[in-house]
Amino acid sequence: MPSLDQLLRLEEVYTQTDRNRYAAGAAWVVSVGIDDYSGSIGQHYRNCESDARSYNEFFRNQFLKAGHASVPASMYHGYVLTGRKASRAAILESLREIADKAAPGDYFVFNFSGFSFPLSADGKNESTCIFPWDSAGYAKESIDGKKQQGQLISEQLISLKVLQEYFQLIPAKNQLLITESG
Repeated sequence: MPSLDQLLRLEEVYTQTDRNRYAAGAAWVVSVGIDDYSGSIGQHYRNCESDARSYNEFFRNQFLKAGHASVPASMYHGYVLTGRKASRAAILESLREIADKAAPGDYFVFNFSGFSFPLSADGKNESTCIFPWDSAGYAKESIDGKKQQGQLISEQLISLKVLQEYFQLIPAKNQLLITESG
């Protein structure tokens, strides 16, 4: 008679599909906060970084006590990106990673506390862009001018359209976007 060890190797017992169908939803939270922007843009805030940490802690506590007593704390995935850690690359990488790992029954929250401003990629239509932290700084003229700002937007900033495209890749059906300041 085969051992349990041998029998379990014959079939896959628990698949990703099973996880999506039967497991309690995990929480994925990206919380970004930037108090000081370098360069000539010179935006300074007082509470964005502490807000990012507070939001993450709040959602973690809510997740753990909202009837999820049987759900291990490892089902909560918090990405807190503050100050220098809140680069464009780091923000987009965290969204890519979540898109690869999240399931339809999961929860996704994105919080941005920092500078945002409406800019135009084509010189006509404006769209709000969030400003990640950038060590090179942003030229104030490129923000104040009403000229075409497509290169700045595509290389350094994150437009709401780009965020929407990333959010659509995340399979979690329950999604929340929070922006403040700016």
